[in-house]
Amino acid sequence: MTSSIVRLLITAVSFWLVSRLVPGWRIKNECTAIVVAIVYSFLSIGLFMFVWPLALVLLPFLLIPLAGKLVSWLVGFCFTLAVVMLTDRLINDFEIQDMPSAVVGTFILSFIQSFLMHLL
Repeated sequence: MTSSIVRLLITAVSFWLVSRLVPGWRIKNECTAIVVAIVYSFLSIGLFMFVWPLALVLLPFLLIPLAGKLVSWLVGFCFTLAVVMLTDRLINDFEIQDMPSAVVGTFILSFIQSFLMHLL
């Protein structure tokens, strides 16, 4: 339970930092960042259950060493981007201006989350 709360807070901090670093991202306040993190987490879990069979289709590509890493990263990035864009549509106080901002912000979001999770 504590681990889940810490991960949720890390996600909220990551979204808040991205909104300060990327001009096209806007989060109204810190409370909104927590709501965004909760919605993002639930969407990630829910959509992952529908997307994981895609891994079976991509399995031959994942077995090739370099291509496997690239395909795995690309699929994960596209999944994260889709969840971020869906979260943007669901929460009025969270806004992403355009697709380039979404791509850059998602890349930075993934980096910040990975870095902060690694510190645990």
